[in-house]
Amino acid sequence: GIIVDEEDRYFPYRATFDFESYFDSSDLPQATKKVQWKAKHMPLSVSISSNIPGYTEPRCLISTGDPEALVRDMLEMLEEMSLQSYTLLLEKFGPVLSEIQETAQEFTLKEESSEQKQPLFLLLEKLDGYLKQLPVIGYNNGRYDLNVIKKYLFPQLEDIKFIVKKNNDLMCVATPTLKFLDMCNYLSPGVSYEKYLKAYGCSAQKGFFPYEWIDDLAKLNTDHLPEQDKFFSMLKNEGIADEDYKNLQGIWEEKKMSTVRDLLIWYNNLDVQPFLEAIEKQVSFYQERRI
Repeated sequence: GIIVDEEDRYFPYRATFDFESYFDSSDLPQATKKVQWKAKHMPLSVSISSNIPGYTEPRCLISTGDPEALVRDMLEMLEEMSLQSYTLLLEKFGPVLSEIQETAQEFTLKEESSEQKQPLFLLLEKLDGYLKQLPVIGYNNGRYDLNVIKKYLFPQLEDIKFIVKKNNDLMCVATPTLKFLDMCNYLSPGVSYEKYLKAYGCSAQKGFFPYEWIDDLAKLNTDHLPEQDKFFSMLKNEGIADEDYKNLQGIWEEKKMSTVRDLLIWYNNLDVQPFLEAIEKQVSFYQERRI
């Protein structure tokens, strides 16, 4: 009998994140007849953005060589966002929570004795828990990002409520305050990030970064755009096209970049801000269909 507005049926806030990695060729496992190790993917940076007031500008955190510290800094930022989200939602749902509590207390007083907790108190706990948990959404993060950081991530999560896992795909990791989700689980198979953004009319700028050239974090201090051949990808077996490299040179000048660190921040942020815009449009699309 407690009514909430139609627009409040959906959780309004969310954060997006994306990791970039560099290739570490030191201390590799012993090669076998079937497997030859080239490099390990090590967390290089993570960009985070959200639609939470006060946290709408993308923020890029860059590793200093300690991946555990990078993940810790990420979690601290996400927890900050989650707390702000919860604070804002309490302002909106405060009257609802109070009404549930008052009704539950009235029922409790009428009952002479009860071995079970009043269901409305359970509802109160469930709603409060729902308001506390911020969705943190990545693209293909269940297969890549979370796997890259999992040995640093899980020891730092204080209270894991549940994990949904399919083979090596971490489909969901939930704590009381954060819920890591992969957008790929809610789309048709094979939909690329570029196609997803295009479907919702979001402008996506194509970026490039010399992952495999970064074998030492000191290279982030390089004060010029790396030469074109440094953008060759061993994974894709291709480099950067002449036109793309020329465009990248223009972006370096336009953004007044002074080091490769600036290039990394620009590149990493490209994967969270347009993504957030696409999610907003996707949510609006399905809300309107429901109405």
